Amino acid sequence: MINIVCALGSVEWEAQIVSALSHPMLNMAIQRRCLDAIDVRSAIRVLDVDLVLFSDATLRLDRECIDDLLGEGIRVVALSNDADWWASLGVVDVLPIDESDLSTTVKQLSRIARQEPVVAAPIEVGHGRLIAVTSFGGGAGCSTISRELAYAHAHSEQATTVLIDADVISPSLGIEFDDDDLTKGFLQLVRHVEAKRFDDSTMSELLTHLYDNLWFARGLPSASRWTDLRASALRDTWNYMKTSSECTVVDVGSFSNLLAGESFLDVTPRRGATLVTAIEAATEVVLVARADKVGIARLIKGVLDSHDELADKDVAVVLTRGSEVNKDAVKSVQRHTGIATIAEIPESLHFAQASNEHTCAAAYDNVLLKVLTDFLQETDSRRQSQDAFERQRTFLSSLRNRTAA
Repeated sequence: MINIVCALGSVEWEAQIVSALSHPMLNMAIQRRCLDAIDVRSAIRVLDVDLVLFSDATLRLDRECIDDLLGEGIRVVALSNDADWWASLGVVDVLPIDESDLSTTVKQLSRIARQEPVVAAPIEVGHGRLIAVTSFGGGAGCSTISRELAYAHAHSEQATTVLIDADVISPSLGIEFDDDDLTKGFLQLVRHVEAKRFDDSTMSELLTHLYDNLWFARGLPSASRWTDLRASALRDTWNYMKTSSECTVVDVGSFSNLLAGESFLDVTPRRGATLVTAIEAATEVVLVARADKVGIARLIKGVLDSHDELADKDVAVVLTRGSEVNKDAVKSVQRHTGIATIAEIPESLHFAQASNEHTCAAAYDNVLLKVLTDFLQETDSRRQSQDAFERQRTFLSSLRNRTAA
């Protein structure tokens, strides 16, 4: 017996399809008729389901739901005349629907139901660097440091580097680079990856070329578009970037949403999914803080509060406005957080020049370029040194155990 869950939505032929599939000669049973995709996800938790049937009228359906079904070994079939749209969601089995000849559709569906389910191919995990740049509050300089780190890597390593503005709260790098091309950017990149249409040849179509070896993906065209970003598509995007470029620098904005305890595991997209998935996929996490008493205190508290999220990550710190901090403050950060790699960014008039000319300050300031280059080399050395990585992870794990006690 093949167990089927139907979520066809408000189509006129729904009852006819259900009635035909229930015929005893087909050896199929309709376990539940669901209202929408969320109802389907609830049904598969309590029922033994072999196949789920959707249509163009199914509500609240997204790629994450499809991935969840395929991951459970459940076959997904869509009754639709728009095969391309369903392919973008990862659905392979799409049957054209003719309301005047539903019997043919039922016969085709019966044949498909008796085949082995198609499991989505695993996404290749790349080995490039992915640096997630974040902070524990606004105004620390995440966007500026992301921009300068990306330039320093592209310049010093002469390797393909991609800078992505993934701050869904207040994306600003597009303004800084005077990039207003809405046909390119982070949202388009995620959509292409989700539809399995992204490859090296499309990079120039989706990204803006800034310098030799440096490409840029502008942020969301409007803050409300974060609902278009699915967690599963974001994870695939980070993996594709680690495969297609030697280094990807991602400005994910403030860490405060995660610390506020927002749930990111619901069916619907969450505003913090970009930050969470980027940190999950990152080879290194760079925390940016202002080099004053408030910034240092916020940094230390943030690291201690987020030890669960950072315990298995190679974490480094960048302090902005370096003239305002002394060596004792740096030692305090190292002592309380266990983070050894800390860079102090000197004040420079070239930051203002870079903003006015829509470029990078490190292109003019050799001192700044050297600080950033040394920082990147040190973080890369630590990343490849298992001993250093294990020391930091052990320290953060001990903080977690101490807090739990």
